[in-house]
Amino acid sequence: MKIEDEPGNASERMSVADVAQQEKVSKKTVHNWVKRGVLTPFYTTGKVIRFTRGGVERDLRAANNNGGSH
Repeated sequence: MKIEDEPGNASERMSVADVAQQEKVSKKTVHNWVKRGVLTPFYTTGKVIRFTRGGVERDLRAANNNGGSH
């Protein structure tokens, strides 16, 4: 499936670097969040991981509401 077929428009798509910059953390932290299930990417292929802005906000809010740290 191509990334263009995925939900969210181009302005909502975020790379690992985008998420790291927005949340003021390292890219390694973002990768760890994915590994631990804190963040759910909407698209992955090989080493390419993409998120939607809304998905990142939802996942981090849920993590905070569940008492867990990012």
